[in-house]
Amino acid sequence: MPSPLASERTTMIVWPSICATEVGQALGRIFGINLGVRIGPVPVTLGRLAALFTFPLTLFLYFNKIVPRIPGVIIGFANPFCRQYRLTNQRVIDDYPFSEKEWASIALDDFDTVEIDVRPGQEWFSAGDLVFAKAGKEVFRLAGVSRPAAFRQACVNARQAKVGVDAARLAGFVSAP
Repeated sequence: MPSPLASERTTMIVWPSICATEVGQALGRIFGINLGVRIGPVPVTLGRLAALFTFPLTLFLYFNKIVPRIPGVIIGFANPFCRQYRLTNQRVIDDYPFSEKEWASIALDDFDTVEIDVRPGQEWFSAGDLVFAKAGKEVFRLAGVSRPAAFRQACVNARQAKVGVDAARLAGFVSAP
């Protein structure tokens, strides 16, 4: 009988925002400062000016999240900041996108709730952490998920489907593949 992971298939992939890091969250807090004036229809705020002047830093942080190897894209050392969050029919995985290396994972039946925790600085990026809990205790966390509501719902739906199919198999209603 093949292992359950042999039939594992990816259903959704998201990449973490730069606000997954402390530096990104600090930038988000600064960018969110709304103190300023209006020049015609355009609000000129301290946060928007900071975003303009820190553009090279934010660009570096963004590319540091998606470039798989340093110093070159194809050759060099694996970039530890390059990650993706992957939902499969068996697990939720925090992994390195261009190899088999996983940072962490959780099986779909090892949690019962998924909550969104928006930390200070993440709201500016429309992002938040997904917190997976079992019996009210946190068991897994994905930091800085962009637009986290959609990925949260996909994880909840995948979990319900897996748990339902497993229960039907135990009851004898569905045969194993």
